[in-house]
Amino acid sequence: MIDYKKLYQLFDWDMSCANCEGSCCEKAGAVVLFPGEASFLVSVSPEIQKQIAVKSIEGETIELLKQPCHFHKGGGCILGDMRPLDCRIYPFDWCMNRGKKEIFFSRDCNAAKIDQVKIKELKATINNLLTNFSNKWLKAASLFGPCGLCGQRGAKNCELWPPKGYNMQEW
Repeated sequence: MIDYKKLYQLFDWDMSCANCEGSCCEKAGAVVLFPGEASFLVSVSPEIQKQIAVKSIEGETIELLKQPCHFHKGGGCILGDMRPLDCRIYPFDWCMNRGKKEIFFSRDCNAAKIDQVKIKELKATINNLLTNFSNKWLKAASLFGPCGLCGQRGAKNCELWPPKGYNMQEW
């Protein structure tokens, strides 16, 4: 079982979100909860359960926060130390592109003033994290986030969206 408390500490780098307009919360696609993360969050804060949506796609169960994000208030996240992992790794994001994991860095974030050495280090850390999850789950989950195929923020904006057999009305 994954220790999300430890992961949250690992991915608690110093990112200045001052004067943030919530790009990561409102424009970056859905907040995907990694396997077991929803259970962890609910065990710590039961009211989060009401904001979790469960989707089934390509034979995988994907849990995500309902959009727009209910926790983005007054220029910040009211979850504080309990921000989901997907939020914590921003301005980095990931997707599966033709069977290969891709990690990319969004420069549209106010906090994205990180030097190239730190970017390389953080990408390696995120890549290491992603090895804990099956490629099948990563592929299904990446359909809800930024698109690595067309480069647009939010896969729903991509001409390749929706994936074959996916009913947009369910979203």
